[in-house]
Amino acid sequence: MSEEETSIRAYHAAVPKRTMEEEEAEEREWDAIVSQPHVRQALRRMAAEVRRQITSGEIEEGSFEIE
Repeated sequence: MSEEETSIRAYHAAVPKRTMEEEEAEEREWDAIVSQPHVRQALRRMAAEVRRQITSGEIEEGSFEIE
């Protein structure tokens, strides 16, 4: 077993299992957050900025850079 597989197994053993109800509740919370107009606006602004940066060659699609 590789070191990566060992790490993944250790992570899953340490993280408590969540019920379907807990996962659905969390999804509803996220839906409520991202459906707020000011959050949607901010996400659109960030997406537009990333598209601009990709188009101008400042960043490559699929990569990131720490400033």
